[in-house]
Amino acid sequence: MHPEHPDVVIAARVIDAQGRRINTFAQAGARFRDGATVGMASLYTALTGRTLSAWTRPELPPAGTPGAVRSKPTPTIVDTATLLSEAHRHADLGHWGNVILACRRILAIQPGHPQARRLSVLALAQSGSAEEALQQLDDLRRQQPEDVELIDWRALVLVQLNRLDDALGTLDMALHRKPGELSLMRRRGFVLLKKERFARAASDFERVLASNPTDAESLLGLAHALEQQGQISAACERLRAVFKIPAEQCDPTIADAARAKLAVLQPK
Repeated sequence: MHPEHPDVVIAARVIDAQGRRINTFAQAGARFRDGATVGMASLYTALTGRTLSAWTRPELPPAGTPGAVRSKPTPTIVDTATLLSEAHRHADLGHWGNVILACRRILAIQPGHPQARRLSVLALAQSGSAEEALQQLDDLRRQQPEDVELIDWRALVLVQLNRLDDALGTLDMALHRKPGELSLMRRRGFVLLKKERFARAASDFERVLASNPTDAESLLGLAHALEQQGQISAACERLRAVFKIPAEQCDPTIADAARAKLAVLQPK
């Protein structure tokens, strides 16, 4: 993004399978200008960073040969375990579109595949297809209404859709049934922050920390809630507590966020 023109994308570069930097918009433009020399294979490589597998034209008997019969190509058989492994590899790389395609292939073979359905929901949410993710989530929740992870995901997708009241309603109902579920309480704290209900958010984060004092996300959320209520000293104390958590137990992005916030609240 150009810093002075954030609404205009000036470049979109990827690394292809040969290690070359390619501007994908330039590739698409070249394809439209001269499709005869710029093939879809090169555009695919530019967009995905991967080359298409080699394709060989099947050898057929010469036309007019007596008894010549065109043989149908044998379809490639891919099992669901291979496709699921492929989907997880793409998820690790953040290639959510490829995750969705792999999951759809699995679900075409086995519609009720539980891992593919969950991974598909996650990929849809990550790729911005929140409405479709919500629809699939609700289908899953009808089968597993008490699954805490699905409740958490539903609240998160509703926040994506800016349906904050619906997200709070989902979490309030779940916490009424499961009052000690810390992950849902933490999620509700962050939704309350977005609703600018800072005192209620702080209360949720404090309840999580009472059970798990090293929950870095809740420390960061509590610091934000306290800051918004004018309790700067208490907010800084919670931020410094993040740095005392062992590195293997703390997401480095949370530590970085805490460090940046502390620098703003307590500049040298």
